[in-house]
Amino acid sequence: MKKTRYTGSQNYGTDIVLGEEYRDELSGYTGQATAVYFYISGCERVELEAFDSKRNELKSAIFDAGRLIHVATGKTASQQAPGGPDKGMTFREGPTR
Repeated sequence: MKKTRYTGSQNYGTDIVLGEEYRDELSGYTGQATAVYFYISGCERVELEAFDSKRNELKSAIFDAGRLIHVATGKTASQQAPGGPDKGMTFREGPTR
C-alpha cells in the first residue's frame, strides 16, 4: 500500500484570545479558551474549560471556532476558510513496504 505524505507549510491565525470567555452558540456552553487546534483539513477548533460547581470539577469541551461568541464583546469568532492540504501543501507518494 502506498502512503501519501505532505510537504510544505501553512500559516494559521486566529482571533480567539486564550484566557478569554466564550459561549458556544448552539449548546450554550460557556468557558475559558484554553487551547486552539488547527487540523490539516483546515478546521480550527477551540477548547473551552469551565468549573462545574455542582459537581466540584473542571469540565472541558472542544468546539468549531466559528460557533463561538466572545462573552465580553458579543462578537462571533471568525474562522479561516477551510481548505487543508491543497492550500500551500503538495503531496508526494511515500515509500511502499
